[in-house]
Amino acid sequence: MKKILITGCNGQLGRAIQKEYGDTVEFIRTDMVDGDGIKKLDISNIDNVMAMVRAEKPDAIINCAAMTNVDGCEKMEDAAYKANAIGPRNLAIASSEVGARLVHISTDYVFSGEASDHPRTEFDQVSPISA
Repeated sequence: MKKILITGCNGQLGRAIQKEYGDTVEFIRTDMVDGDGIKKLDISNIDNVMAMVRAEKPDAIINCAAMTNVDGCEKMEDAAYKANAIGPRNLAIASSEVGARLVHISTDYVFSGEASDHPRTEFDQVSPISA
């Protein structure tokens, strides 16, 4: 059975992904607080991320952890940067080390807001209009 480390497992997206997979995979459930089968993981801390990924050796990491409150991100840019930039970077480094696939779900707020003639991909030019 595949092992998937899921960050932000208690959030709306994390819960939806776990429901979608059901019992077809073994989830290593992580969030900002531990308890009830959930391991605490601050993805902005590279040492914690590396230790967790090295210990668990997942086949994949699905990153559902993020600071999503747009107004809050504007007011707390450092916290937003840690959660939404440093954290995914750390997960990418760790997944690369153990050969795990990384799935990162992003937001369309990284784009300019102008219409696109195609579905967005990770290769599209970013041009956020706010922090």
